[in-house]
Amino acid sequence: MPSKYLGLIGVEAWGALAGGSWRTHVEYADTACDFLKSPPEFGCAYTSSIYTSGYRYRGRQSATSTDADGEVIGIGAVLVDSSGRRWEYSVATSS
Repeated sequence: MPSKYLGLIGVEAWGALAGGSWRTHVEYADTACDFLKSPPEFGCAYTSSIYTSGYRYRGRQSATSTDADGEVIGIGAVLVDSSGRRWEYSVATSS
């Protein structure tokens, strides 16, 4: 049975602004096993000798936008003005 931990942490904030609303978020994901240890354990979450297909369906990874042993940092914001128009922005970087 798998017994390692992957990491995901995020923060979200929201509020009202000039008759509209805003929302913003920051998140971090790490797909190395036991990511809090130094060094983390690589090669065990998305592929391993026991689970050769890993967390994949039809050859594509699931549960995260990065593959095995990767890190992703993402930020985003949504602004809805008083007339209901919506603007969204998000960016993510992975390693």
